[in-house]
Amino acid sequence: MRVKGAETRRQEIIEEYIGTTGKRVFLVEGENDRNVFSEMAEKKFENEFEQNWIIAPAGGKNLVVGILSKEPDWLGLVDRDEWTEETIAQKQNELPNLNILPRFCLENYIIEPSDIWNALPEIQKNKISGGIEQLKSEILADHEKWLRHGVLRTLIQPLWDGLIARGFQNALLDFENAQDDGEIKEILKKWHSFLNPDDIFNKFQEKLEQVREASDFEQISLWIDGKTFFASHVHKVLNNLLGQTSEAERKKQIFKGLLPDDLEFLWEKFNLQ
Repeated sequence: MRVKGAETRRQEIIEEYIGTTGKRVFLVEGENDRNVFSEMAEKKFENEFEQNWIIAPAGGKNLVVGILSKEPDWLGLVDRDEWTEETIAQKQNELPNLNILPRFCLENYIIEPSDIWNALPEIQKNKISGGIEQLKSEILADHEKWLRHGVLRTLIQPLWDGLIARGFQNALLDFENAQDDGEIKEILKKWHSFLNPDDIFNKFQEKLEQVREASDFEQISLWIDGKTFFASHVHKVLNNLLGQTSEAERKKQIFKGLLPDDLEFLWEKFNLQ
């Protein structure tokens, strides 16, 4: 955790956003998150939200966590990403003011066919002759490939964390260790044992089979990297169906029409009508 960075950003937020207003802070990861949630909050609460709260970008997931540890009266939200249920429970036990997005990342709200359909104005819905079923069919056409990619991602981050816990790479680059052949071999054996290819592949296969049994909605929401899937696939599908526009503009249009039901838990935290 970048504690020094978190403290610097905390002070910046206090000076730049709060000042003498007395407003509470809702902390998000980045500027795009701030823009999206500002629109949603206005749609949900109208002017009442901005009269009581400000939304501030921390600059990343670790910074959100670091700042919230120093500001228990602030609320924060981070992407779920590759965090397991165990990790989420641990983090929220340590920080009750930390909220986890109920999807892989924010872009997972703009790759799910029903969410997209509900966000489209009628004039754009009318361009899709087959309606929501056509939209769903085209978006999910190759989703098995993206599912494999997403499930594999969930295994990679714990591997990286595990290697770091085992001293990668500093343990081997330690000056004293570099003089000891036995120590070098021992460190390499630990890393090799941890990165057992058969074990990792078996875990991948097992998790993939579990995820395949989940609903399309759960697969799209939790197990596909929404950022990559939107940029590489969904954006192209929507350009073909609705006409050409930039990726940034398409995202903006869809987010503008969204107020997802699974964020109701979050709105309740603000204690507004």
